[in-house]
Amino acid sequence: MNDIIAIMTDFGPGDYFAGLLKASIKKESPGADIIDVTHGIARYSVTNAQYILSACLGWFPRGTVFLAVVDPGVGSARRALIADGSGYRFVLPDSGIISPAAAGGTRYYEIDAAAFPGASATFHGRDVFAPVAAGLSSGAPPEDFGREIYDPVIKKFPDYNNSGGALECVIQHVDGFGNAITSVPNKEIDLTEAGYYTVGGLFTAKACRTYSDLERDEPGLLEGSSGFMELSMNMESISAAYGLKIDDRISIIKA
Repeated sequence: MNDIIAIMTDFGPGDYFAGLLKASIKKESPGADIIDVTHGIARYSVTNAQYILSACLGWFPRGTVFLAVVDPGVGSARRALIADGSGYRFVLPDSGIISPAAAGGTRYYEIDAAAFPGASATFHGRDVFAPVAAGLSSGAPPEDFGREIYDPVIKKFPDYNNSGGALECVIQHVDGFGNAITSVPNKEIDLTEAGYYTVGGLFTAKACRTYSDLERDEPGLLEGSSGFMELSMNMESISAAYGLKIDDRISIIKA
């Protein structure tokens, strides 16, 4: 184990919620090493949270505790979950966010809500998830926080289909530069030969290796650093230019 807690939320930059999340962790584990992965996950988006989690796996030291708070069902009957597998532990709502890390041998635990009688019905991130993450990072076993379960919510990840040459996929992420990251793994499209692809009937994208291979205003399709195909433009936002948003479903077809 180590004392790293990697936090990802949809809280945004303008509120104090992220600060209280970290304060709650430090209250339980003053020595915890907190890394803010992002507080900019698209509001309520399991798709975006899955992508961010998948992009982090393998880059953090083994023993890291991932705390993911994207929780539109807070206070409802949805379960609060611990997952333990592949050398990491995860604390998050049981909504399918865990899917990218749902490997064979992963064990799952339902956090006992009764152990947090004073928890706010609208801020489980601060009052439930953060203290549990702090405890795990300090070496407590998952069994200290709840019973093992065998039916976590698992959703298809990555969510795409290759049917008759048409790749049906979803926009998983739009980064700060306006690049739209699809759910198509890089290995699904061979870009070694020059060519063009039609994207959702919206535009034609040029197969390329880098952003600088594109002319101004020219859409491109390239292998992304996170392992998924990106739709991009050179020093412009393809998301803004064509209205691409997280959770949009599109098709990619060789032109």
